[in-house]
Amino acid sequence: DDVPSFQLSWFSAMINFSLSYCLSKQKRISLIPTRKEIHRTLILSGTISIINTALLFYGFQRASFSEGTVLYQISPAFIIILSMIFLGEKPYTLQLLYIFFCMAGVILIMKPPFLFPNTEYGPGIDQSERFIGNTAILLSVLLFSVGMIFSKKLANHGADPLFLVFNNNMISGIFTPVFM
Repeated sequence: DDVPSFQLSWFSAMINFSLSYCLSKQKRISLIPTRKEIHRTLILSGTISIINTALLFYGFQRASFSEGTVLYQISPAFIIILSMIFLGEKPYTLQLLYIFFCMAGVILIMKPPFLFPNTEYGPGIDQSERFIGNTAILLSVLLFSVGMIFSKKLANHGADPLFLVFNNNMISGIFTPVFM
């Protein structure tokens, strides 16, 4: 039987929470946010982390591991696009070329039924489950990329990266059981 994706998310969050707590104590990093203007962004970032991780585990339960791993590697392309939109960063020509090839690769890997209607995937492979799994992984990548943009904004306000890891996993640990 499959382990529910939210349960996997919770265990992942608890391991990361424990490790980031120990490291932050060792490095004497405060785990209490001192600036009120970042509270909302911290909560939003943690919520995105919950959904991101759950979608990732859900997707890998339905898609092939090899396809899902390749799809997950598109995250830098999404981060470049989002940083252009939300942070005002200017991409290099090479980055734009990279984005184009990544998107073309996603289409070739996912082989959406409306573009590739007669594709055979081998015995025992359910096309709809595969497509749903790959789509969940892509949504996870998009949310991961949004989380990176939030992390950049929070770091610009002085938040330590280890604090951000701790915060996201603390929120995941608290709220993920609601979905289990």
